[in-house]
Amino acid sequence: KSHPVRILELLNRRADAQPHVIHLCGQFQEGLKLLGEGDDAGALARFRTILSEVPEDGPTAFLVESLSTGRERRDGAWVVS
Repeated sequence: KSHPVRILELLNRRADAQPHVIHLCGQFQEGLKLLGEGDDAGALARFRTILSEVPEDGPTAFLVESLSTGRERRDGAWVVS
């Protein structure tokens, strides 16, 4: 693809979500905030913490891999070929 695509993952209604899911979503959002501020090391640490709690989380695994390997970014979007 030649244009960035924003992907969202619907987990649950907030009112129906378990407290640990709400906590993890907040941690993920904090990681994205750090990433947006250019704090790749801080974001990577946050995402690794999430992944240690939920190893099967695909979006977090992608971000950990991308940050760990220095995957290319253009205009704030990851380049995936």
